[in-house]
Amino acid sequence: MVLRCGGDGVCLNGRKLKVAELVWMEMKDMTSFEAAQELCRAMCQDPVLPSFPVYGSNNWYYGYGDSSEVEILNDTNYVLQLTKGQKMHHIW
Repeated sequence: MVLRCGGDGVCLNGRKLKVAELVWMEMKDMTSFEAAQELCRAMCQDPVLPSFPVYGSNNWYYGYGDSSEVEILNDTNYVLQLTKGQKMHHIW
């Protein structure tokens, strides 16, 4: 597992950092969404979840970190069109 802070290694100064915990289950007769829900329940038994849907976007897979203000605003407008008519909850 590669751990970096930018291009540099992480300096823990003697501290220990737990970087992974493997969780696996054998699942049958369920959808992939239901399986994902079961895995999430196994990883966190007491989640803090909002009472409303959360929407967002991520351009990493097509922009690879190379984006502009205009592209981000266009992506935002696209999400707004997809969620038109939904009640908006601002968390800031």
